[in-house]
Amino acid sequence: MISGSINSGKSTIIEKLIKELNLAVGGYKTVPFVEGGKRIGFYIKDFCDERVMTLEEKKNQMIGEIIGYRKIKPYLGVFDGLGVGLIDKAMQKNRIIILDEIGIIESDAELFKLEIMKCLNSKEHIVICSLRDDESDFLRDIKKTENSYYFYIESDKRNERYEEIKSLIKRKIIEKGV
Repeated sequence: MISGSINSGKSTIIEKLIKELNLAVGGYKTVPFVEGGKRIGFYIKDFCDERVMTLEEKKNQMIGEIIGYRKIKPYLGVFDGLGVGLIDKAMQKNRIIILDEIGIIESDAELFKLEIMKCLNSKEHIVICSLRDDESDFLRDIKKTENSYYFYIESDKRNERYEEIKSLIKRKIIEKGV
C-alpha cells in the first residue's frame, strides 16, 4: 500500500514499478475528469486501457462529481458495477493487481469495498494499491489487512521509498512464482 499527500507521486511510483519490472497487471485507476479546463470530478477506468476515451465514456465511468470544496457527490452505481467488474476481471486474469486509488468517495459503495477487501486478502495475488492520505473507517480497515505493507511517500524520500517498494515487489514475485 502506497499512501501520501496529493501529488506525492503515488501513481508515478506504480507506473515506474510496472515499467521497470515489466509487470503484467490488471486492475483500475481513477483519473481526474476535466471539462473545459476545469476539474469536475473523477472517473474509473481499466488500468491497462491506454486509448483516449471520449467525453461520453468518461461521463459513463464517472465515480464522483465535485460539488464544492472537498465535497464530492459519489456515483455508487459505477463503483458497484464497473469498479467491481474491473477488480473481478483482474483477479481472474492477472496475478498482479493495481488498485489506483482507494479513497473516501467510495465510503458507501458496499459491493466495491467488499471486492477490494476480497482482492487485498487474496493469497494468490500481489496487490499494489495507492491510498488517499485521509481518514475513514474503510481506509483504516485496509491498513490493517493481514500480510500487507504500508509505505508513506514524502517528496524528499520518494526515491528511497521507491527502492524499498521495488525490492518488496521483486521478493513477492519470486515467493509467489509470478
